[in-house]
Amino acid sequence: MTNSIVLIADANYEDRQLMKEMICQHNRRIKVNTVSDGRELNDYLSTCKPNRLPSLMILQYELPGADVLQVLERIRFIEAYSRMSKVVWSALASGDIVDRCMRWGAKCCLSKLLRPSAMRQEISGILSAIAA
Repeated sequence: MTNSIVLIADANYEDRQLMKEMICQHNRRIKVNTVSDGRELNDYLSTCKPNRLPSLMILQYELPGADVLQVLERIRFIEAYSRMSKVVWSALASGDIVDRCMRWGAKCCLSKLLRPSAMRQEISGILSAIAA
């Protein structure tokens, strides 16, 4: 990772905490920031200093106040943001959603319906790939 910062954007507190715990289990030195809606996500991205931008953003597809596809499209063409790895996670991860997210720059799409052990394995794989 260029830096050890991950941003989780999810409306569900329990989901944010579960993801944060899985990331910290992989590497306790990773700083995890969280936001709970589109306004907070936009505020975070617009006020974050370039050297403090996250290496990884995990975005809830159904994030209130944000169209995640528009967020991906917008940041894809901004150089500082384009280097971030983006993961979308959703309880509704249909093939169409996955295709659209990947087209706009998501590294992958994860289902919130995965068992915790499978989710932990996916997250570890993503973090390891970014660190390489």
